[in-house]
Parts: sequence; structure tokens; C-alpha cells
Amino acid sequence: MLLRPALLAALALLAFAPLGTSAQLARKPSFYDRQAGTAAAPQGTPGVGELPALASRADFDRLARVYDAGTPLELPHALFVIDRRAAPARMHFVNTPRYALHERFVRDTRLLREAGRAALNRNYRAPDRRFVFGTPGWQAAANTFSYEFWEGDRLTPELLALTQRTLAATFYAPVRFKANSTQQEAVAQAAGIEALTQAALIQDQPYLPMNRGRAVGRLRIVPSVDAARDLAPTDIVVLREVPISLPPVAGVLTERPSTVLSHVNLLAKGWGIPNAYVRDAAQALARWDGQWVQSAPSAAATRTSNGRCGANGS
Repeated sequence: MLLRPALLAALALLAFAPLGTSAQLARKPSFYDRQAGTAAAPQGTPGVGELPALASRADFDRLARVYDAGTPLELPHALFVIDRRAAPARMHFVNTPRYALHERFVRDTRLLREAGRAALNRNYRAPDRRFVFGTPGWQAAANTFSYEFWEGDRLTPELLALTQRTLAATFYAPVRFKANSTQQEAVAQAAGIEALTQAALIQDQPYLPMNRGRAVGRLRIVPSVDAARDLAPTDIVVLREVPISLPPVAGVLTERPSTVLSHVNLLAKGWGIPNAYVRDAAQALARWDGQWVQSAPSAAATRTSNGRCGANGS
């Protein structure tokens, strides 16, 4: 019997492991873990920590980070922070290998002096936020630069228009807005800005490995991370929505098309855990919710000769 592509891809990621099989039990440091403190900064590239404008591709490359070089997932990208308290609003293009996350940049440079998670999260949720956090990157599939925000950023038409104007004045090439949620698509429409979508970039692809790896853990289907306070480092989570933060887990599957620049994938790469997009993953894997499984995202899903589902290169 032929399986739907999404189900085949999901099964390719999961193979049963015996109860009691050791999982990734070590506590993983998290940029978002209040108890763990601030994680160590990655090794930075030489040169300045930021630039107020990018006048050339060489300037972009000077600050950019590249994941999965030489693969279809290759995406050179750099963080930016717009400080709305300055007059006019000031652009900071961030040395991304050095600072890794927007949070690290604004805290290490003391732009954000208020302590606590709430002060940071206002800059993703409040319309009167001080900072706009975004990421420009080169989209080879669309032959264009794009800029994007976290999937759950409560963007407004005014904030998007400000970002578009600021990038037009500080970036050497045209940059298209890439919407990562239906809410952001609606905001773009209200602002009169054409949006590029991740769904359009991956088209009909039902499966996309974001971070390769292998993990053993208990499968947890999670409608909302906020409602699942008991996630553990031994869990392989199926996320029906993409959260702003995530406690340490053993592996991740997401139902929404995401990108290598999403917060969850940045955490997955930092922790060294597998992460993949699988369309309809919760439905396909419902029967194994709560059971111990093995996750091994690979470049392409396929059926093995013995009738079980495996993954090439896993």
C-alpha cells in the first residue's frame, strides 16, 4: 500500500527503540533557559561587531553566518536590530557568528539593560517595542535577498513599513519581505508590501530536514509549548506551532514550514539535536504519542528493502 508523502517522511524519521533505551539525558545549555544563565558565545569572526549599513556583498559576507554550506539548505544570513528609540531609527547589522542571537547582541552591547525575559519578549510582541529583530539572507531558490522575523513575532503594518524603509536606506541590494506565518502575510497585505513565503519556496515539499542528527526519546505531540510545562530533555517533540523558546529536548519535528533561521532551529543546532519539518506530523504519528522512538532526519525519505521505512544517509 502506498503511503502519503508526509506519512512516509514521518515514519522515515522514527524507528522504535526498546523501553529504557538511554536518551539524551544531559542537560543542554539554552539561550532561553532562565536557570542556566547566559550560554557561552560562539567564536566570532574578526573585525567589527556591527555595521550601520551594508554597502556591498563583501560587507554582508563579513557579518554573515552560513549553515549547511554546499547543500540545498545553504542560506547565508546576518541578524539586524533596528533601535526605534534613536531618532531617526538606527540600524545595527550584527556580526552574526560572534553574537549568534539578537538577545546576545542587545545584552552584550548593553542596548538592553533591563533584566528578565519579559523585557526581551516585549520586542517580539508589543507594537510600541523599542527594538525590531530581523534577519536578512540570500535565497538562492528565488535569486533574491529576503528579510524575515520570528514566526510568532506580533508584527504590525507600521513596524513592517519601518523595517522596509530602513533596509532600503541601509542595504545595498533590493530585499524582499519573507512572511513566516499567516498573520505576517496579513500584515504585509495591510502595509502594501508583497510577501515571499516559506511555503512558496519549498512548494509541495512535505518534508525538510533542518538539522541532521539522531536521538532516542519519548515522542510528545505538543499543540502549544506554553501549555506543556513538563517537557524534558528525553522528549522528542512534535510542535504544531513554532514557539519563541523551547526548553532542552532530545529532538524536534514541526508541522509548519520553517526555516534554518527559526529560533527553534538555532536552538537545535546549538544543542546538536535533530530537527525537521514534516507536513501533518501530528496526525501521522498520533499512534506513537508517548512511546519511545528514534529520530534520525536525513536528506531524503525512502522505503527500505525490508518494508520498514528508513532514510538515506541517516
